[in-house]
Amino acid sequence: MGADDLYLKDLKTGRERALTTDGWKAAGYVWSADSRHIFYSSNRGGEFGLWTIDTARREPPRRIGLGVGQLTFSRMSIDRRNRLAVEAPRTRTNLAAISADGSVRPITDAMGGDWDPEGATDGTVAYASMRSGGSELWVTRPDGQSVRLTSLGGSYVHSPHWSPDEQSLVFVGVKGRRAELYTIGRDGSRLRAITQDGQDKLDPVWGPDGQIRYLERVGPRYRVMQLDPNGASGPTFTGREGFWALRMAPDGRLFGQPVNMDAAAPLDGRGPSAPVGPNDTWTVGRDGVLVKRARGASPAAVWLHPWSGPARRLAEVPTITGEIGAGPGGQVLISRSLDEQVDLGLFDLSAGR
Repeated sequence: MGADDLYLKDLKTGRERALTTDGWKAAGYVWSADSRHIFYSSNRGGEFGLWTIDTARREPPRRIGLGVGQLTFSRMSIDRRNRLAVEAPRTRTNLAAISADGSVRPITDAMGGDWDPEGATDGTVAYASMRSGGSELWVTRPDGQSVRLTSLGGSYVHSPHWSPDEQSLVFVGVKGRRAELYTIGRDGSRLRAITQDGQDKLDPVWGPDGQIRYLERVGPRYRVMQLDPNGASGPTFTGREGFWALRMAPDGRLFGQPVNMDAAAPLDGRGPSAPVGPNDTWTVGRDGVLVKRARGASPAAVWLHPWSGPARRLAEVPTITGEIGAGPGGQVLISRSLDEQVDLGLFDLSAGR
C-alpha cells in the first residue's frame, strides 16, 4: 500500500525484471523513441518530478526534471523526436463534515489532495495531504487553522488514528518500499517509528486499553496484529486474519471487512453488519456503521447503518472520493473533489527543455 515499482517483461521469453526496487511512486510512464529509455513521473525524494531509466543498464533512475509540486503527470505521450507531452492535473480535494441532518460543512480549503480524515472530540481533524507537494500528515483545528505535523519526505502516508487521550496519533508512513507505524504528538512533537519490519500495513487503530491493532500483509492476505506503542513488547499476531479493512468503534470494539464477505462486521459478533460493495468505503461512528456508496447508476452517497433499525441515507454528495472518517457528535468526515484544472505540458527531451 503506497509503494510503486516499474517492471520490464520480455514478451518473447516471458522473463520479468524490476527496473525500480525502492517503491517510490510511478504515476505515469512512457518509452523513449528508441525503445531503450523509460521516462516517468515520480516523487523520489520529495515532490513529483520527471525521471528516466536506461533499460540497457542496471543503473539507478536519473532525474531530468525538477520537482513540480502537486503535478503528477499521470498521462504521457511521446513522439519520434522524443518530445514528451504530459497531462498535468491540478486537483483540489478537500475535507467536509456531514451532520446528522444531512448538511455538509467544509473543513479544509486548499489546493492539493486531502484524504483519510479522522476526527477528535474537540473538532480537530487529522488527515493525509499532498498540499505541501509531498504526502504528509496534517491537522486542521476547530478555528480552521491547518498545520503540517510531519516532514517524512517518503512516498506515502495514510490511516491516521487518535490515541485514547487524543494527544497523539498513529499512522502508516511509507518510505521507499518500507511501511512502518509511526506515532506523533498532536503538536508535531515526539515523532517516532514504533515498528521496524518494513511489512505492508493498513488501518492502525489505538484502543482504549492503550494497545494498537493493525493489519499486516502476509502473502495475499492481511492479518490483525497487536502492538504496545511504549515498546513493552513487539508486534504479536492476534489469531485473526483474512481482512481487507479494520476500524474501531468509539467504545473500542473492532470491526473488519473479511475478504470473503461484502460486509463490515464486528470481530466479536456484537453489533450490526453493513453491506459494503467492492468500491465502497466505510467507518464506524457514534450511531453505527457509516458506508460511502461508490458512484454507480446514481450519485455517491453516505449511508448510516444504525445499531438498531433500518439503514438510512445521510447525504448525497456526488463528488465524494476515497476514505471517510468519523467525527464528533455523530458527524461523518468525507474527502470530496471540488474542481480540477488540467494543463498540457511539452518537454523536448532531446534538447533538454
